[in-house]
Amino acid sequence: MSIIDLVAPSMQAIAYVMLLIVFVTYYVRAYQQPELRRFWLLFAVAWTMNLIGNIAWIIYYAETQSALNRISLIDVFYVTPYILIGFALWNYSKPLERRTWLWVALAIFLALGVVVSVYFGYVVTQNKGSLFNFIIYAAYPILDAGLITLAWIRYSASRETRWAKIALLLACGVTSYGLANSIELTGYVTTPILGGFLQNFFWILRHVFMLLAALSVHKPSDVFGE
Repeated sequence: MSIIDLVAPSMQAIAYVMLLIVFVTYYVRAYQQPELRRFWLLFAVAWTMNLIGNIAWIIYYAETQSALNRISLIDVFYVTPYILIGFALWNYSKPLERRTWLWVALAIFLALGVVVSVYFGYVVTQNKGSLFNFIIYAAYPILDAGLITLAWIRYSASRETRWAKIALLLACGVTSYGLANSIELTGYVTTPILGGFLQNFFWILRHVFMLLAALSVHKPSDVFGE
């Protein structure tokens, strides 16, 4: 057994612990900073949904001893955070221009094209599962493409303001999550990359960036103003 095989399971446990830490931190920030409460709560609720999804997935796996490989109610808890985080990135510190949606839509469309052309053909030829199984894994990198685009547009729009630091950290967090999901999709259609170590690394990195984003704002004046 390689070191990767030994480390990979503990990496997943670390990712769950980090999720809990970020979950608590954003609710604490919402309580401490009324001026930014709505912003913090959007992320806090997003992490709550993610946490509920993880708990439901663990319960399912414990009872069936098999991974959930079909679309289910659990996916609602994983998809909803995209909406909440997207809304937060769009509106804070001030709303982005409406044409930003065109770039987000373009990124999603291009990601869809890449995923279908590169991955789906391999799934069919290698008999790796049904179309619905593929959709479960493919949907998240496609959504990630849109959210990553939005996050970096937010950072670009904030570079000359005090919001730049938190915008950069959030963009790095969103990008890390997208990389993790893309690696997981690649592992599904081929073989797990480094025994799942790499995707867990980027999941942990996502939580680290999100935690740093919250901890970087000691008071609202740190991020408001030019």
